[in-house]
Amino acid sequence: MRRDGRVGHPEMIANGETGYTAPRDDVKALAERLIAALRSGGAHRMGLAGRRRAEERFSWTTVAGGMGERLQRCLPSPRR
Repeated sequence: MRRDGRVGHPEMIANGETGYTAPRDDVKALAERLIAALRSGGAHRMGLAGRRRAEERFSWTTVAGGMGERLQRCLPSPRR
């Protein structure tokens, strides 16, 4: 559970954009949002946005590149 009392991973889910977060144990609130998204066509839009977000932030190239940068910062500077 997040500090704001909601369930959902903030790096993965942009609430209302790529999916929904919901208050912990509030099944009714989550069901209402999902039903509204399905009726409005928003579920498809959010699915596409979620895929874009995942490809941009969590591709192998992005994750490996970020890890390489972090590891480089941990290494001591070369002495001359």
